[in-house]
Amino acid sequence: LTPLFVSQPEFLKYKFAPMEDVRIPTRDGLNIVGYLTRAKDNGEATPLILRVHGGPWLRDYWGFSALDQWFANRGYATLSVNYRGS
Repeated sequence: LTPLFVSQPEFLKYKFAPMEDVRIPTRDGLNIVGYLTRAKDNGEATPLILRVHGGPWLRDYWGFSALDQWFANRGYATLSVNYRGS
């Protein structure tokens, strides 16, 4: 992949934690979609923050999250889950 342009070139000097698309299997065989942002791997167990969004009319999206990056910078992984109905 080759980027076409950089909308915020001042961010190129920073290293951001990648966001991963995760699928969580459920008892009835379906999957719940979530997004995991991991802190820098230092070989130790990482605390996890479960981020729950605000109701059935909202959902989480894959992409840059300033809050997830802030937590990752401080050693926390974050998991944002789209529970059923969202």
